[in-house]
Order: sequence, then C-alpha cells, then structure tokens
Amino acid sequence: YHADMKGINRVLRFPARNGLNTLELAGHAILEQSGFPYAEQQVIGGRFVVDALLPDHRIIVQWDGDFWHGNPSVYTALSPIQVVNVRRDKQCDAYAKQCGYTVLRFWESDVHSDPASVLARLCAAIANSDKT
Repeated sequence: YHADMKGINRVLRFPARNGLNTLELAGHAILEQSGFPYAEQQVIGGRFVVDALLPDHRIIVQWDGDFWHGNPSVYTALSPIQVVNVRRDKQCDAYAKQCGYTVLRFWESDVHSDPASVLARLCAAIANSDKT
C-alpha cells in the first residue's frame, strides 16, 4: 500500500461522480480524432492516476487545468495548492519516465484554444514512439 493510494482510490471511486469536465471532454475529443486506442484514468505502477494512456505506444497524456497545475503563462506566483500539484506532477512524470513511458502534458487553455496543435503534438509523439 503506497501513500499515494489514498488519492488514487478517491479518483477511481468517483470518476463519473459529476461526469467529465470541459477539459476532459475536449481532451477526449482530441484523442478520438487521433484514431489510436487509449484508456482513461489509468493507474501507473500503483502510484499515480493518469488522464489517458496510449498503451500501444507507452504514452501518457495529462490534461492540466491552468489553475490547478499553475500554468506559468497565466500565473506568475503559485498558490499553496498549485505548488503541491506542480510538485506531484513532477514526481508523476519522473516515475512514469522511469517506467518507460513518454509523458505529454497539455494546458487547458491550449486544449480549448488550439486543439489542432495539441493533436499534432500527440500524433508526432506517436510517430516517434518505439511501438509504431
């Protein structure tokens, strides 16, 4: 039992509590456009829940809310919750990379304002993966 399991259990227990938020819906649409199989809300190594996993390419996709993850183009100073989330994001990325995954993070503002560039970046990562 890892200390992070408390948060993982919360996410997995209530994934559809309020349905998908607008960021997750927009991200889901981008993943659908890619045409590659993916799974949402996956646990990686029993430590972290990721927004989406493209298992055939070992790519993790994270949809980062501008506020919750402290988008530096929006926030010059971080709140305490943003500091905690940014630290956890870095830990998750490092662990995922140790496990052989490529991690792609997309800001909420980019997903909503320029989904075509998000899709292009996703497709480029897929094309460059070892599993193509």
